Amino acid sequence: MTGGEVAGLIGAIAGLIAALALLIGAVWVAMLLGRVSGSVKELTATLSQVNAGVSETMPEVKRLVVSVNDELDKVGVVTQDVAKLSGHASSVASDASQLSSLVTSTIAVPLVKLSAFSYGVRRAINSVRTKKD
Repeated sequence: MTGGEVAGLIGAIAGLIAALALLIGAVWVAMLLGRVSGSVKELTATLSQVNAGVSETMPEVKRLVVSVNDELDKVGVVTQDVAKLSGHASSVASDASQLSSLVTSTIAVPLVKLSAFSYGVRRAINSVRTKKD
């Protein structure tokens, strides 16, 4: 074999090795894409199930939100009623305090004065009796 033939043979072998490397790389990429494709299919199926589940539960969630809003409206009304009742209780307490002051000034003060007067009269009568004896 001549030098040109050897160089041609080495070039052919190098080309064959490069072609085999390219073929192995292409097979590897194809396998990788097959795995990714399977994962994408599983992900698509899972998302479809989630979407179906969400679609089924949305009417129930809507009813729940409407029910919670109705209950919150009722709580708001009760809170307003409690505020009014608290205001009325404060007014009643104020009226009771005023009534107590009125009773004290109209009954208790004169009663204390009457009690003091009767005590003084009793003492005077007792002192007169002790002087007679």
